[in-house]
Amino acid sequence: MIGLYAMLGVSFFMSIMYPTQFSMALKGLGSKTKSGSAFLVMAIVGNVILPP
Repeated sequence: MIGLYAMLGVSFFMSIMYPTQFSMALKGLGSKTKSGSAFLVMAIVGNVILPP
């Protein structure tokens, strides 16, 4: 039962990390914000198709 709670806790905290990392990666890009966000989304899709 402890493993189940640990897995739920890890999933919860990982879900909080994604928007934080996304916003920090786009901070200060200025006019290249659209390209930066597109690259981040493509990187996620690429990791689904070809995991590291």
